[in-house]
Amino acid sequence: MKVGNALPIEYRVDFYDESFESNPTFSLESACPFQPFHVGDTINSRLWGDADPLPDTELFEVREVRHHLWQVKGSHIGHSVGVLVVPVSRDLHNVSRSDPQALQVLRA
Repeated sequence: MKVGNALPIEYRVDFYDESFESNPTFSLESACPFQPFHVGDTINSRLWGDADPLPDTELFEVREVRHHLWQVKGSHIGHSVGVLVVPVSRDLHNVSRSDPQALQVLRA
């Protein structure tokens, strides 16, 4: 809904599992902003159900985040977040986050 001169914003998050050079593996769109993504965050895709096209794992680590903004004059503003993720091994998933040395070894 347009308020005064302000344009509505459309939000999108695109997940990439190899590189930003390929097409997104999975995307979500919303009329409301998504919470920010940070490098090192983990994402659990288990609740995505049948829509989850990512490899056979439930947990992913965010490796890189890119923001893209654009405006369609007189129509809307777009905000897309590209999130590059990598599968997290079951060993890493089971290690306590309070043990940073073990996490370093498993990520290497």
